[in-house]
Amino acid sequence: MSSSDWFATDVTAAYDAGLVKGSAGQFMPNATITRQDMTVLLAKAIKLIDLQKPTKPVIHLYADAAQFSDYAQESIEIVTAVGLMEGVESEGSFYFEPAHATTREAAAKVLYGLLQAAKRIN
Repeated sequence: MSSSDWFATDVTAAYDAGLVKGSAGQFMPNATITRQDMTVLLAKAIKLIDLQKPTKPVIHLYADAAQFSDYAQESIEIVTAVGLMEGVESEGSFYFEPAHATTREAAAKVLYGLLQAAKRIN
């Protein structure tokens, strides 16, 4: 990332807030982001804005939980409990699909949900 990139100020602010770290000291804006990596960012944002878990959190036992990376296990639990990401249901089981790439529309949907839960938008 270059300081002249149109998003450089926003990425710097996200880095300063502890939301993003990049990889090997670099932020790669064109790289894909996995679903589990998205949960890490969201969990940090949830803590930053002090969003409380609902009194009846969403709980899913994911059939693919063994595929979660160690660094993402807690964040997957947090975003699931808050109801931002739930995975997909197939044949009576829920699958989070942690290594699948997230899409822009999925990212927009969970960010919108985060802002609604935080009462930052209607």
